[in-house]
Amino acid sequence: MRDSKRMSILQVFRLVVQVLFFIVLPGIYINAFAGIKHIYTSIISQSFSFAESLPQLIEVIAIIPATIILGRFFCGWMCAFGTLGDVLYLISRKVFKTKFKVSERLDSILKYFKYVVLVFLIIAVWTLGFSGLKGANPWDAFGVLVTAGKVPDFSFAFTEFAIGTVLLFAIVIASLFIERFFCRYLCPLGAFFTLTSRLRLIKVSKTKEKCGSCKLCTNSCAVGIPLYKYEKVDSGECI
Repeated sequence: MRDSKRMSILQVFRLVVQVLFFIVLPGIYINAFAGIKHIYTSIISQSFSFAESLPQLIEVIAIIPATIILGRFFCGWMCAFGTLGDVLYLISRKVFKTKFKVSERLDSILKYFKYVVLVFLIIAVWTLGFSGLKGANPWDAFGVLVTAGKVPDFSFAFTEFAIGTVLLFAIVIASLFIERFFCRYLCPLGAFFTLTSRLRLIKVSKTKEKCGSCKLCTNSCAVGIPLYKYEKVDSGECI
């Protein structure tokens, strides 16, 4: 009962933090990714200056140490896109009264796709300057449509970010059926933090004497980690 109560308090606290970041700093995702891009492009062009770049790196400087200490903390607590995914899946569970699950094998394969997205962006867009994806970023469409205190401007979103808006709606639909769909399979920033969080200092351990064969921990994991296989969770996917 005590453990259950503690988790309940933690879940409520996490929800409050998610809502605050969604309202106050919805753009922290794109700013953090832009900071990583700035570091990379400045280094390959041999023009990196920490002092001059500092204003563009504030989010990255704050988030990466937290990732090394706590793991993929940003994705589970601070990212507006992740919060949107949580809300959509919660609505879906209430409507359909069930959880839609991806098989363990298929899930493990699909998770590699976010690394493909990250590598493509690094090579094609950041290194070679490919500009054919203009208007295809679903996060730009998200920023236009989901801004606290403003009416969603669908006309502008479809005009300026047509492909990105279509992708956004596709992600929204998929998120209703697969928990944390974007975070698991598509997010390039999530791919970066998954790699970074492998260095994290704080890990989750199971209480072995209470562990049976129910797989309750695995079935409850938002990102589909097969927790029943491990005594200590060191997966970079853990949010």
